[in-house]
Amino acid sequence: MAKEKPEAAPAAAPAAEEKDSPKKKGGMKMMIATAVVVLLEVGTVGVTMKLSSGPRTVIAGPPATAAAAAVEKDAEVKLIDAKLPNAQSGKLWLYDMQVVAKVSEKHKER
Repeated sequence: MAKEKPEAAPAAAPAAEEKDSPKKKGGMKMMIATAVVVLLEVGTVGVTMKLSSGPRTVIAGPPATAAAAAVEKDAEVKLIDAKLPNAQSGKLWLYDMQVVAKVSEKHKER
């Protein structure tokens, strides 16, 4: 008899555990939450791409032709053309120096 009671007790223990443990619920809730998160991510990516596409191109007509202004030509005026010395290092060095200014043709004589 002592042997029969311990054998019956282990068989009853798993059955009692199954009745006490709640059934797993929430599988459907998890799938809905996952679907909502995926839809929010897709919406975010779509809005980001739409906003970052840059400004829309504008189709414009041909530019209006303005009256062509008279083109002024430049002239070079020589200010200095000389050989100048440099004696700072103890030796005399002669350098060719030219200074030229660019002015418009009408101010060449000034």
